Amino acid sequence: MKQLLPLIVLLGWIPLQAQVGGNHIFKFLDLPASARLTALGTHLIAVRDADVSLAFSNPSTLNPLMHEQISFNHTFFAGRCAT
Repeated sequence: MKQLLPLIVLLGWIPLQAQVGGNHIFKFLDLPASARLTALGTHLIAVRDADVSLAFSNPSTLNPLMHEQISFNHTFFAGRCAT
């Protein structure tokens, strides 16, 4: 029994370690949509201007000033890094 107990503990530990990878997949969806949004803390709800990239964070900020505008953003995302 003394020899069997460490084996049981080891075999029970391996599946538990396999689950430590992260809470969810597609972590890139948690990245901020623009540099301005990142600089302002990523939870911007009170600014109302013509910056169309802010509408990704809060769709209620869409207004007529944003008509016919487009926003391009680029973010380097290192794989296997926690965000």
